Amino acid sequence: GRKRKQPIDDSTTTTIASTSKAAASTPTRANGNSTTSAAINNPQKKPKKNKITVDVNDDLKVKLLDDWEWITSQYQLLPLPKPKTVENILEDYHNHKIEENKKTKETNGVRHRGRGRPAKNPQEEILRENLANVKSLFNEVLGTQLLYRAERQQYFDFRAANSGADCSAYYGAEHLMRLLVILPRIVETTDMREVKAEQLRDTCQELISFLGDRPDVYFSEIYDNAPPVYIRLSENF
Repeated sequence: GRKRKQPIDDSTTTTIASTSKAAASTPTRANGNSTTSAAINNPQKKPKKNKITVDVNDDLKVKLLDDWEWITSQYQLLPLPKPKTVENILEDYHNHKIEENKKTKETNGVRHRGRGRPAKNPQEEILRENLANVKSLFNEVLGTQLLYRAERQQYFDFRAANSGADCSAYYGAEHLMRLLVILPRIVETTDMREVKAEQLRDTCQELISFLGDRPDVYFSEIYDNAPPVYIRLSENF
């Protein structure tokens, strides 16, 4: 592998819409049919569309668009598995929030009283549920909505060599960000209750901020040249 070039610097004025376009329209499906489950897209129902938005800061837009350019124009691929995978990121974020909430309670003088286990914290239950949903959704749509053409053969080969493994166990922050950017479009296709959609939005917004504060920990600066066969095969996808 070799070190990545300097990022494209025209993305500081890029809107979230163009970032979404780069992350959502370029990836291609393995075939003409969506593989998302009924829970994510049930054509038998016509649910009320949940309108949510997420904000991505300029530094993360740079990373998203530079990643897109690096892969689609330069045929450079992220080595797999990532040192910090989606599962690692979600676990780190969960632990960060638990510790943050603990410090907040201590600052406010809130302590558990009495014997037995402390009562369940509704906010922590919501956090766990939302992070589980993010992981499940990532594993479900990675192969159909989050890959660029040049990445598809790498995906097929890695899946074949790691049968049964979740995508979240070897892809990382770059692909997770692609999911978070198109999350509003995905949520619109669900029958998720409005309050649940808003809770998921809030968790994902904080997760985006968490990643944005730690780019050196989670984002890669090393890409590998795509094998010539990958480049040839990408023309067929």
